Parts: sequence; C-alpha cells; structure tokens
Amino acid sequence: MKLNNFKWSWEENLNQENINKLFDSIIKTSQDGLYVCDHQGNTLLVNDALVDLTNISHEMFYSYTLHELIEQAILPKSCAYKTLKTKQKENMIIDYFHGKKAILTSTPVFDKDGNILSIISNVRDITELNNLHKQLEQSNRLKTGYEQLLFTNNEIFNNRQSQFIYKSKEMIDVVSLAEKLATTDSPILILGESGAGKDVLAQQIHKKSERTGEFIKINCAAIPADLIEAELFGYEQGAFTGAQSKKKGLFELSDGGTIFLDEIGEMPLELQAKLLTVIEDKKVRRIGGTMSFPIDIRIIAATNVDLANMVGQKMFRHDLYYRLNVLPITIPPLRERKMDIPILTLFFIHKLNEKYREEKKIDPLIIESFLEYDWPGNIRELNNIVERMYHMSDSDMIPVSLVPIIIQEKVNQKYPKGNVFSHFDQSDLVANHSLNNLDIQPLDQIIENVEKQYIEYVTTRKETLQESADALQISLSTLMRKRRKYHLT
Repeated sequence: MKLNNFKWSWEENLNQENINKLFDSIIKTSQDGLYVCDHQGNTLLVNDALVDLTNISHEMFYSYTLHELIEQAILPKSCAYKTLKTKQKENMIIDYFHGKKAILTSTPVFDKDGNILSIISNVRDITELNNLHKQLEQSNRLKTGYEQLLFTNNEIFNNRQSQFIYKSKEMIDVVSLAEKLATTDSPILILGESGAGKDVLAQQIHKKSERTGEFIKINCAAIPADLIEAELFGYEQGAFTGAQSKKKGLFELSDGGTIFLDEIGEMPLELQAKLLTVIEDKKVRRIGGTMSFPIDIRIIAATNVDLANMVGQKMFRHDLYYRLNVLPITIPPLRERKMDIPILTLFFIHKLNEKYREEKKIDPLIIESFLEYDWPGNIRELNNIVERMYHMSDSDMIPVSLVPIIIQEKVNQKYPKGNVFSHFDQSDLVANHSLNNLDIQPLDQIIENVEKQYIEYVTTRKETLQESADALQISLSTLMRKRRKYHLT
C-alpha cells in the first residue's frame, strides 16, 4: 500500500519543471565534475565542481569547442574529445595546468541510427589521493631503509675505532676539517650547543694527531673557581693550607698530549690571563713555585656560549679569545643534521646490546618520530631517551608506545592529523586496550576504538587499499565506508 502511494505521488509530480529541478540539483550537488558536449564538441553542460577542479570558467567552456580548448592550450587534453573520435567509452588521467590531477570517464550517447548525440564525462579529483599515495610510497621507502639498517647492519659499528658516529654531509664536512687541523699545534676552539658532541670531536682530533701523550679533559664549569687553578697548574708543598706535598697540574700531566678545556666561557677572569701565558710561552708555573716548566701541549677549548658577546660585555678577555679562536670549528645541532639520527640511534642500541648481552631492536617508526623532533638536548638527549626506552621495553622489539610524551606532543603539534603514533604494533594495540588501563566505557565504543586503530595499522602497512581489504577479509567498499566513518580518508 505504501509503495503504491509513493508511485502515485511520484507520477503526479512528474512534470517537466520538476524533472528539470531534480536534475539541476543532482548536477549542482555532485562533488565530481560533470561535462556534456554534443557531437561537434560544443559544450552543453558544465557544473561548478568541474570549474573548481579545472580552474576554467563556465564562459570559457561555452565559448570554445573541445578542439579549440585543446588547440589554444586552455585544456591540456580531453577525454571527451577522444571519445568523439573513437565512438567508445574512454578513460584518462589529466594533470591540469594549475596542479590538479583528475581521472575522467567519457561515455558516448547514441541515437537510433548509431550516431553520437552527446558525450557525458565524469571528472573525479584525485589530487589529494595522488599526494597521499606519494607520501605513502616515501614513507614505505624510508621504513624499508630503516628496517634494513636496523635489522641487518650491526657491522657498521664493529669496525669503528671512534665513538664519533655520523652520516650527514654537515658532519662529514666538520670531521674533514677537524682531521685537517689535527696535525697542527695551534689552539682549536670548538663551538656548538650543549650535548652536540664537542668532547667526542676533541678526542677524535687528538687521535688523528701525532701526539703520544694523554688526552685530558677538564670541565671549567664543574670545578669551583677557587680550585680550578690548582687543578690546572698544580702546586708546591706549603703553597696554601692543606698543601702538604707538591702536585703536578693537568697542564704538566698532558705534556706531549692534548688538554681539552670544556665550557671555557666559565673560566674565571683572573685565571684567563695565566692561561694566555701558558699558550704563548709554552711554560707553566705551579702555585707557590718559582720555576717554570716547559710543556708541549695542544689546547682544545669548547663552549656553548657566544664568547664574542662575552668579550663585548668584558666577561671574557679579548686577547685570550683571539688566541683560542685561531682554528674555530662549529658543530651543528642535531636538528640541523637529522641524517645522523638513525645511525646514532642504532649505535646506542648496539652499545646497550653489547653491554647487557641482549638482542633488542627498535621499531623503525620510532626513527620517523625522532626525525620530527628538534632535540634541544642534542646527542646527549637522544642517548638518554634511547637508553630509557631500552630498559623500559619488555620485549626484544622496542615499541612505538615507549616514545616519550614530549616527543609525541611535538609530533602531534606538527602533524595534527595522522602521524606515527597512530601506527602501533598489534601487541601495543592490545596492550593499550587492556582491561587494567581502560576507563569504563560502552562496549560499542571500545570496539570502534580498536577497529579504527587496527584499520589504520593495516592500511599503513599495505601498498594499496585493495591489499588492505584483502588482509582484513572485507570488501573494498566496506573498507572505504569504515575509513570515512572514522575520518581516516
């Protein structure tokens, strides 16, 4: 009864005016571009979606034939024009001049004698889909590269005599300069942020030099101002209260070798003059002594502050600054040489495995998250985080879920829609929804949360959506519907 009533209502309103309104609404609300031309290529219909997609106005379409649109380079090519020639249904992908990409299907409409009456073209914007596909391909290439590096290449560290690990062009240039300067005796000033590896570079310079003495490091910020002079210069017996015997200072102990003065900007002003004398005279006198001892040392200084600015503020001696700054080397921060992040991460894992006799590996997606972080603490911060994750992991594969919140938040701010923290291992997926960790929620909501994350997990690990649907054992249309439901498209 209801069906009959509907049929009667439809037939009653089936007049030309209503039909025109219906088709006009269909054409205007279509998200795909629609184009209709006659048998001579004259435009009969163009909807707004096509104008937006092609960036060609209605007037332009109606003013020219298809042949003229192509001839005058208004359109790069035309699927409908091809159908006019072949009299068959045609498919085509077009890159429009302003950067949009679309897939077109043109279908001929024939009269009773087999002549073409019109061509109807459907134009679908695939620009975003194409961009996503490129991003996915790039991500897969990165992931594959990291996996090969992570799982098959511990040998890259076994033959290294140095703890200085790098791969970026920036650090190749820095190390090349450092090795070139290593054979000289002039002072070297290493500049760079805290944790960037200044002390490791100083050791590398010493190893590449021809010096047979020791490498001695002193942190000028870690020793109280009233003790640093005694540490550097030594003292004679009775030089001050408590000096019951004489003691050589670090300058004497590093004779024939290298002394590394880290955080040189923290050295007291009164001591800077004595350091300048040591550099210029190549002699050192102990506190309370009358004799000067000749020494053969190479001085390498390092700082994370602007010494030139300190000189301007009279907080650092200008003559010492110019004497130390003979051969400056600047180490770029980790955020400016991100190619070093993967290999450094692997090196830290490798050293921890050696120490604890484990065989732990790290999820490649963790590397991708590390690449999006700025590392204000540089290599030292990276080392600390890797070590923490290593010890927190209960399995041989360190999972993404152990990435610190501070890194997750930074990545989420940079990529609010979709990032590596949506791509958990299956074990993480279960762990994140264990009964012990969940608030009481409706069962349907829990199921939807797990389904959403699992669909995203699968689709990021398959080349195409069809492969993802096959792996999930659902149809492609079902997968597309669920992706729209969870706003994953």
